[in-house]
Amino acid sequence: MKIILDAGHGIDTPGKCSPDGLFREYKWCRETATLVKELLEAEGYDVTYICEGVEKDTKLGTRVNMVNKICL
Repeated sequence: MKIILDAGHGIDTPGKCSPDGLFREYKWCRETATLVKELLEAEGYDVTYICEGVEKDTKLGTRVNMVNKICL
């Protein structure tokens, strides 16, 4: 089984934070995806995290194309 993780929004997505601005969705999602990847790999799963090392937004179409290349 191949598991593909995508953290979604990037650093330049407006809003997407707590009311006080201290917590940013993009950062939490990327940290969580990294941890999930590590945990799954430790259990022997084949995992690709397509946003790994990227903080900027990646258009949905680009992410879909990345996944399709992996799966086809």
